[in-house]
Amino acid sequence: MALPMQRPARSSQYPRRRGSPRWDPFTDLDDLWNRMVSLIDDGGSEQGEAQARQWVPAVEAEEVEDAYLVRAELPGIRREDVDVEVQDQELLIKGEVSSEDDRPEAMRRRSGQFFYRATLPAAADASQISATLKDGVLSVRIPKGSTERSRSVEITEG
Repeated sequence: MALPMQRPARSSQYPRRRGSPRWDPFTDLDDLWNRMVSLIDDGGSEQGEAQARQWVPAVEAEEVEDAYLVRAELPGIRREDVDVEVQDQELLIKGEVSSEDDRPEAMRRRSGQFFYRATLPAAADASQISATLKDGVLSVRIPKGSTERSRSVEITEG
């Protein structure tokens, strides 16, 4: 099964797998270490503060018969605050949530920029990707393209 693979962006190199029977404490320690290093490297500048407010939404990916599905939890986030892009066989989900938003119905635990990046499988048809945002869940459907991996080529006399 070839699912979209998350590429860490200054985060843990050992991502926690949903439903994994074992908890790996090094995942959390590695993530904490990377956050501390980014704060120290930036010296508390505005850029360092912006990076400290950056977060990765909870995301799950699964493969179905004709597509790959990626779902991200984005509670209280409006459609216009989210961008979904494909660049060089990578799926990018990014956006920004303002803590100054005066919507009383929006309960937020996080604010600032969010970012998720995943490498698309070779069988993905990037030109047919679609996305919907409903009830705080962003669903991205990546159809599978041609599954033909190899074929015989007839040689003719030239």
